[in-house]
Amino acid sequence: EASQKVQDYQQTSTALVRSSQEARMIMNQQNTVPFSTYIDLVESMKGANVQLSQIRMSRSEGELSPVVLTGVAADRQSLASYRDQLLEQSNIESVDLPISNLARDRNINFTITVVINETPES
Repeated sequence: EASQKVQDYQQTSTALVRSSQEARMIMNQQNTVPFSTYIDLVESMKGANVQLSQIRMSRSEGELSPVVLTGVAADRQSLASYRDQLLEQSNIESVDLPISNLARDRNINFTITVVINETPES
């Protein structure tokens, strides 16, 4: 009978640990901003002369990885303006537009890496 009680205790303990982990995961998901919010943000600032062909985003251990935007800009000014628009957003920490992306005058293929701060500022 004692061994049965020990086994019951171990099963209950394992179930409680699993339940606690699942509850923590659900709570974290409730506090996570959906990717669609960031997609809407980067798309809303691009203007008519910038076309995005790819937006790569991922989370690793709950942290948003840098967002990679790939596309084509009609001209250098439109691309620089897009970068500046992104930088003006309070939740964007940094925008990396390699200088090589600005070498051409027109029909510029580009890749921009954006670091987004998901922690709201107080």
